[in-house]
Amino acid sequence: QEQEQEQEEEMEQEEEQDFVKKKYARDDEGPSYWPVKSLNTADLSAIGSKTPQGFYRMSEFGVLLKLTESPKKLKFPGEFLVSSNFFKLKWSFKTYRRVKNVIMYLDWVPKLSDVAAHTRDLKANPLTSDAKAKLKRAVELLDLTDSKTFRLEELQVALSAADLDPSTPAMVAICEQVMAKFGTNDGTIGAETVYKLFEEEALLHNQTGRYVVVLSLLEAEMLRGVMHQRPGLFDWPTADKEKGAAATAAVASCALGTGGTFLDSSAGHKFASPYQQMAQHQCLRFFNSETDFQDPQLTSVLRGLSASPGDDRVDFFLQVREVRRRKDQDLVNTSLMAHGILTTPTEFHLLEVRALVAKVRYCVQKQGMLAMDAFRAFDSSHLNILGCKELWGGLTYLGLEVTDSEIHSLVRAIDSNKDGFVSSDDFKKAFHVDRGNIPTELGGARRMSAAAAAGIDMRSTVDCLQDLRQISSLRLQDLVVPPRGPIKELSELIKKTTIKRASLPPDLEMKDLEGIKVKLHVHDKFGEVWNSKETGARSVVTVWAPTIMTSLVKLNKERVCLGHYAYPDTKEPPKHRRMPPLVIEVTDTLVLHVGGKMGAASTKLHPVIDGLMPFPIRFRQVWNTIGKRTEKHLYVWQPIPPSQDFVCLGSVCTPNDDPPELSAVRCIPTRWCKPAKNKPKLIWSDAGTGGKKGAVWVVNEMGLMVATRGHDPPTEAYHDLHTQRFFLQAADFALLTGKDVKKGTGVTGGGVSKTTPKRTSIFPSRR
Repeated sequence: QEQEQEQEEEMEQEEEQDFVKKKYARDDEGPSYWPVKSLNTADLSAIGSKTPQGFYRMSEFGVLLKLTESPKKLKFPGEFLVSSNFFKLKWSFKTYRRVKNVIMYLDWVPKLSDVAAHTRDLKANPLTSDAKAKLKRAVELLDLTDSKTFRLEELQVALSAADLDPSTPAMVAICEQVMAKFGTNDGTIGAETVYKLFEEEALLHNQTGRYVVVLSLLEAEMLRGVMHQRPGLFDWPTADKEKGAAATAAVASCALGTGGTFLDSSAGHKFASPYQQMAQHQCLRFFNSETDFQDPQLTSVLRGLSASPGDDRVDFFLQVREVRRRKDQDLVNTSLMAHGILTTPTEFHLLEVRALVAKVRYCVQKQGMLAMDAFRAFDSSHLNILGCKELWGGLTYLGLEVTDSEIHSLVRAIDSNKDGFVSSDDFKKAFHVDRGNIPTELGGARRMSAAAAAGIDMRSTVDCLQDLRQISSLRLQDLVVPPRGPIKELSELIKKTTIKRASLPPDLEMKDLEGIKVKLHVHDKFGEVWNSKETGARSVVTVWAPTIMTSLVKLNKERVCLGHYAYPDTKEPPKHRRMPPLVIEVTDTLVLHVGGKMGAASTKLHPVIDGLMPFPIRFRQVWNTIGKRTEKHLYVWQPIPPSQDFVCLGSVCTPNDDPPELSAVRCIPTRWCKPAKNKPKLIWSDAGTGGKKGAVWVVNEMGLMVATRGHDPPTEAYHDLHTQRFFLQAADFALLTGKDVKKGTGVTGGGVSKTTPKRTSIFPSRR
C-alpha cells in the first residue's frame, strides 16, 4: 500500500509538472447562418476549402497546441465533413481553442441520383505493397481447402474474418450476387476474384454520393426545427440532365450519443446500409476522442484511418483530446491500443491474423480433434501454456507452413493477458467450435451468427472427418508434438520493451547498492491457508502463508515472501525448530537507525527490491484437491518468473480456483542461488482419499513447499541461497539498471559479498 501511494504521488507530481496552462480564446464564436436551400448543391468540387454552408473536409481539421508547430491532421475518408459552426477552420492556425464534443451529425445526400455502390479507386488510392502482401496471404489462408477456389461456405468464413456478418440479409444478398456473377458451374469462385473483391472494397456494401457532417448543437437544433415546421423547404427539384427526371436533396440528423439513432429525416431520404452507418458512427467516435472500441468496430475504424500512419493517429488523437475536457488517460490502458486501432497499419494486417485463426481451426477439425486435444498435444512442456516454439511446432504438425512473424502476430492476437504466452483458455476461445452450430446444408449457414460462421466445419469438403466419439482417446492423450525453432519467444520481446527503468532513482549508483544487505531470517507471523483434516487422508498437513507486515512509514528494511510453507501437523511454523520457516530480509545499511525501533527512510530500497526481486508474470496450477471428501479445497500454484535471470523458490496456495495476486510472491536473481543441498522431503500425501493423487514436499533450506501430481518425488531443479547473508554487487547493479559499473570504482561482479560496507549517517554527529 505504501509503495502504491508513493507511485500515485509521483504520478500526480509528474502530471502537475507536465501541465501547461493555456489561454483559450473565446472570441468569434458566433454562429454562421446559411440557407437551408443550399443543401441541394449537387456540385461539391468546392470542398477542399468550404461549401456554401461552411462545411470543410475533416482531413483539414486540426488544433493548435504550439505556435511553432503545424496542427496534426489525419486523412479521414472524403465523406466526412465538419461545419464551421462546430469548429472554424481558421482557428487551427491562430488561437488556442477548446473543441466541443460531437453530439449531432448530418447524413447528407445532395443528389439522390448520384448515390451509387462504392468501389475503391485503385488508381487514385492504391494499396501499399505491404497491404497487398497481407491481403494476398490472407486470401491464401482463407482458401481452407487449398484449392485456389472458394465455395460459398469459405466466402462466409472470409466475411466473418473481415468483421462482416454473413448472416445479415445484406451480406446474404451480396454473397448470392457474387456467386451468381463470378461463380463457375461447380459453385465456386476463384481466389483471384476474392482478392479483387477485398481490394476494391466491393463486399462492404458502401455508397458514394452521401456525406457525414459534424454539426454544432445549435445548428442541429435549428435544422430539426425547420424539418418539423416547414418540411416543404426540402422539396427542391433539381434538373437531372442524364435521366431527365427530378432529384431531391435528402437530409437526416443523427444523435451520436444514442448509438447512432436517427431523430428526423426529410421526405424521400434513403439511409445508408447498416454497415456503412456503423462505420461512420465509429469513425466519428474516434474523432470525438473516445477510447472504448470492440469488434467489429475495430475493423471499420481501421478502414477509415488506413491512409494515415500509426504515429500520426496517436499524435492527432492526443492533440485533440488535450483541448477537450477529458481525463488524460494513458492510451496503453485503453482498447485503442489493445485492439490496435492506433498501431495496426491497415485492416488487411488484421485480416491476415484472423485468416490464420480460421485456417488453424479448420486444420484442427480436419485432424478429428477438439481444440483442447490440440492444446494438450502441443503443450510438450506440460505447463498449461504455449510459447511461440510450441505453437509453431503444433501448426507444423497440422500441415501449416507459417513464418516466425506470423506466429508472433497470432500469439499477440489470442493472448488475453499480453504476457507472450497462450493459455488453455486463450487457445479454446480462439479455436473451439461448437459442433451443434455446424451447418449441414447451405440454408443453415445463412442463419448462423458471425461467430458460428467463423467456425464452419466445411464437412462437405473433408473426406477424412469422423465422429469424434470414434477417435481413440488414448492416441490423443499420448500424442506429444515437439516444439519448433529457432524463434524468439514473444515474452522475451515483451519484457525488453516493458521494463520500467523510470521507477529507479535517477541518481542511483553502485555505491548505493553496496550498502544493501540480503539476509535470511526466521519469520514469526503466519496465516493458515488450508489443512487436510476433512479430507480423510492418513496423515495431516497444514499450509501456511507468511504475513509480511507493511508500514505507512518508510523504513530501511523489508521482508519478502518467496512462497508458502507446509508442516505435518497443526502447529504454527515458528514452533518447528528443526525446520524453521525462513524469509529474506533486505536492509539498506547505509541508513542508520534512530531510537532503536524506527529506521530512517530509505529512498533506494523499494526500487531495488522491485527491480531485483520482481513479481512473477503468471501462475501455473500444479494440483488441487477437487474430488476429495471436503468442502474446503486447496489449489497449489507454481509462479513463473519473468525471464531466465530469475527463479521462483516455492509455490503459492489458494483456497479457490482463482490464481493468486501477482504481488503474493517474488522471484530472486538466479545468480544468488545454488542447487538445493537436500533432496525434496515428503511432508504429506493424499493416500486414503479420492480424486487426483498428490503430495506435498519441502524442497529447500528455507522450508518452502511444492506439490506434485502423484506420489513420486519431484524431478525439477530447486534452489537455495548461496549464503544466508550477503551484500549486493556489480552484477546486481547491471541486472537492475542494464548498465555496467564504470571502471575505476574498485567493484567487481560475480558472486556475492559478505563484507559489511562503511555506513554513512544521515544525521550530524553529536558532541
